Amino acid sequence: MSTISGAVEHLELAYGQFAKSVDKLRDKAAEIDGEAGSRAAKEADALLGRALLDAAPSITDLSLS
Repeated sequence: MSTISGAVEHLELAYGQFAKSVDKLRDKAAEIDGEAGSRAAKEADALLGRALLDAAPSITDLSLS
């Protein structure tokens, strides 16, 4: 994707995953188990990484202007 719109899309997905991880951690059973919240947090982290990769070329273009 490597565009600002791609970065925004991945940021939105990452936010959704982060919200899921917070919800799971609030749930006592998931807090004890920890697995569901941890998995959602890892997915959010991966999506944030993709968002940064997507935005990098555009940020570089802006800094060269």
